Order: sequence, then C-alpha cells, then structure tokens
Amino acid sequence: MALALEEALLVKATHVDLRMDSQLVARQISGQYRVKHPDLQPIHARVMGLLSRFAGYTVGHVPRELNKEADRLSNVAIDQRSE
Repeated sequence: MALALEEALLVKATHVDLRMDSQLVARQISGQYRVKHPDLQPIHARVMGLLSRFAGYTVGHVPRELNKEADRLSNVAIDQRSE
C-alpha cells in the first residue's frame, strides 16, 4: 500500500480512495482498530504518514471474491516496477 501511496504523491494526487480485501487493515487505517502487533506498527505508521500528505482519503473493504481483477492488476504493476 505504501508503494501505491508514494506513486499517487508522485503524480500529485490530492485525494486517494483506498480499497482493500483486508477488513482488518481497512479498520486499522480508519482508526476503528488499533495495530497491536509490534512488527506491523512501523508499517502502519508509514502508511498513516503518507496519508497525512494528502488533502483527503477514504478507505473501504472489498471482499476477496469481488477483488480478483484488482489483485491481478496490482501484481502486474508491482512486477513492472521491479524490472
């Protein structure tokens, strides 16, 4: 997610709409749940720091069974970036 947010900042996006298949992460980003696992806290802090650089953002949960094409496309983008 941090990579996507960094890319959005590079193209000067002012607002982002985050959709993810992890309901837990969506609720952690929205502040409904705390991040308890110590290994995940720095990642969460990094994502929240990136989000603070936008004028606004929304976050939502998309069930995995409805998210297959988006998952495929995100993997293509990640693979292309690492070439």
